[in-house]
Amino acid sequence: RLRQIESCIPVRFTREVRGYISGYTERQREKTEAMLGRTVLYFPAFERILAEKGLPADLKTLAVVESALNPVATSVAGAAGLWQFMPGTGNDYGMGINGWMDERRDVTKSTYAAAKYLSDLYQSFGDWALAIAAYNSGPSRVNAAVKRGHSRNFWRIRQYLPQQTQNYVPAFIAANYILQFYKEHNLNPQYPSLDAQIVGVVRVNQNISFSLIAAVTALPLALVQQLNPAYGRGLVPANPTGSCPVVLPQRALYAFEDYLAHPDSRASVVTEAVAPSISDDSDEHYIKSTYVVMAGDKLEELAKTFRCGTEHLIVWNKLNSPHLFKGQELAIYLPKEIRRYNTPDNEEAPSSLPTDPIIYGDNYAVATVENTAPESDVLTEKGGKTTRKTYRYLYYQIKKNETLSQIAQKYSGISLRQLMAINGIRNPKSVKAGAKIKIREL
Repeated sequence: RLRQIESCIPVRFTREVRGYISGYTERQREKTEAMLGRTVLYFPAFERILAEKGLPADLKTLAVVESALNPVATSVAGAAGLWQFMPGTGNDYGMGINGWMDERRDVTKSTYAAAKYLSDLYQSFGDWALAIAAYNSGPSRVNAAVKRGHSRNFWRIRQYLPQQTQNYVPAFIAANYILQFYKEHNLNPQYPSLDAQIVGVVRVNQNISFSLIAAVTALPLALVQQLNPAYGRGLVPANPTGSCPVVLPQRALYAFEDYLAHPDSRASVVTEAVAPSISDDSDEHYIKSTYVVMAGDKLEELAKTFRCGTEHLIVWNKLNSPHLFKGQELAIYLPKEIRRYNTPDNEEAPSSLPTDPIIYGDNYAVATVENTAPESDVLTEKGGKTTRKTYRYLYYQIKKNETLSQIAQKYSGISLRQLMAINGIRNPKSVKAGAKIKIREL
């Protein structure tokens, strides 16, 4: 299995590698399953930023070794965040650290900083194993080991490095292994709630407390805290040089933006019930739609179409491979929208959520997706020739006692009449539970 791993460094199966794999698969199984579940939160952003900077994708595994994908992790020495930056290095790479905010815990900021730091280390050493070792112990110690060992091969100079750094590259190999082969060890990732997965960003330029954000959006305070680990003291501080990002479930974005636009309004009516706890991962607050794969579809392209990460599609559909086949059905989750205000009759309601939500710094999001999935081919005549046109749709499976009118209300911009027309339904009472109907053409 190790030989199958595509890695930026040569993969060896040493006693230390075996020991780390045993730790993941035997001694620390519960922690491993929790870590694997968090990949859906952070890997989409890691992969995008590493690709943007032209760096190997498997460098994302360093965050597993450093923090087990825990953004609030703090070492005894004072390193913090997913990438475990020390304060000095954090400042050197542009992250603000003070009593109100620690951007080492900000997913996007810290990942850009890690990418820049790793790029600088690779330019210095010209070898990824040495760069990874230097990420752990610092470049000066690796340079000293290179001089003592008269080699730029990590395994040859390893004995001249600190003990922790000697084991760091084996730990990286083991973490890469477990990310790819956890199923062979019957590990079951504990994925977080959809509220934590399907998120977006609103930028604010004023002091605003987590408790007020929770009250405005009717979200659990613990969830607001979980999604915004960079801010201390339960407060998003005013930033004199710009604005600060607030990460929230996409279904709550409109409610929060509505509050920011009308903070003194008395019409503070929450019209949509929200999850009582951050552990609730039911579909109650999300619309589950289906996309039917067409010939030539690729997972990466579909992720862009649905404005989500490939990791989300893999997790939601329990895919064993990124390869798709024609006719395959993919589950897509769309968040229901929380509305804080009753819109006056003379005021036009927004047709959708904000157009630039992100998933932890990723330029993908599910919030504004309204359609997609293929249906039947239709013959048309063009220039005297008969051509075949393929339409793509989202599908929805009707639940027990659910009416077409109720389904239309779930999807923004879709009327009962349109639903009936696109599905050729004459009598809305004729639909049956379990049937799949087309929602809208892409």
